[in-house]
Amino acid sequence: KDARRMIGEYEKDPNSISTIRSTLSETSKDIILLGEILLYLNESLTQDASIYAQPGDVQGMALYKVLKIQQMRDDLEIRVEDMQKILQAARNEVEGLRSMTDTVSETQMFRLQEEIRGNTQDMLQQLKANERQSTSLDIMQVIFAGSLAFEILDRLTGEWSVVHTTWARAYIVQPFM
Repeated sequence: KDARRMIGEYEKDPNSISTIRSTLSETSKDIILLGEILLYLNESLTQDASIYAQPGDVQGMALYKVLKIQQMRDDLEIRVEDMQKILQAARNEVEGLRSMTDTVSETQMFRLQEEIRGNTQDMLQQLKANERQSTSLDIMQVIFAGSLAFEILDRLTGEWSVVHTTWARAYIVQPFM
């Protein structure tokens, strides 16, 4: 019951798969032990039939009837057969739960892969955005460096400007003024 409940609620506990597998492993061990006990019971019923034979004397026969040995033996044989069926059903149940656990595990692995894929795509987009920003930053640095260079030349030489050259006056200043 616990394993089936844990399988039904596997999304609540991320470590549930290992717990489920541990529970199933313990259950399998118990089933194996019960199977061995059942084999011993069956062996004790079939091993020596003389134990259950009807006695020949009157007193032994009276005791045989009072203890209901034959009925007890028949009941034990039926119970052993029933237990074999119950143990087989338990084995089948454990196998079914193992299959369900494998399915849950595969589902978790699929989700994990999808999350990793999504995170990788997000990281790739961030890297592309950083690259674009880096290019913009490089362009801004060149513009600032050029502006700084012109400002330094202007401070060192006085009124340094293209406008004071003869060609700039002839082609730029005079046509627009």
